[in-house]
Amino acid sequence: MKTFKGQRDCWLLLLLVLVVGCSQEGTSESAVNPDVAVEQVATSSPDSFAYQKPGASVRFRHDFDGQLEPGQSETVSLLFSEAYDAGSLSLSFSADAGLEYRLLQTPVFDLQSTAEHGLTIDLSARNPGRYYLRIFAEVMLPQGQPDRRVFGLAVDVGNEGDKAEEEGEAMAKDFRGEELILLPARENRKE
Repeated sequence: MKTFKGQRDCWLLLLLVLVVGCSQEGTSESAVNPDVAVEQVATSSPDSFAYQKPGASVRFRHDFDGQLEPGQSETVSLLFSEAYDAGSLSLSFSADAGLEYRLLQTPVFDLQSTAEHGLTIDLSARNPGRYYLRIFAEVMLPQGQPDRRVFGLAVDVGNEGDKAEEEGEAMAKDFRGEELILLPARENRKE
């Protein structure tokens, strides 16, 4: 009987630890620390209910359909929205080899002015293919700490026939870049 009472006491102690641990699991850091709650409210935006990746609270939209003709330039409008009350937003760009871009405005914005910041950029490429324009957004907060986010814009240059030829050429080489010998195949099914 003494062993049973010792086991019962152990189970009661374990149950008590679990109940206390579970009751503290539901409390958030913002409920314990009011400074964290104030910081979370200050940086929230109307669409903050959607998932936001870690990094700067900056969103990106554009009016580009993703298609360019070889040798022709197209002006693209970029729109950046953010959820900050103070600081500055700096944008920098990087493009794949063969994709050319030209900024039509200075890519630095004061975050006190408005929640949306527009920028136009000219894109062009001479040769058909798929290119990427990378957009680096850096928010400098008044406390001196930077917050960053990276966006990408895919640019397809040329028509579908040009792309099919390029894909066919890419399929004729293996992962080392060596040419493959393609043989016809026929499948026989037994039913």
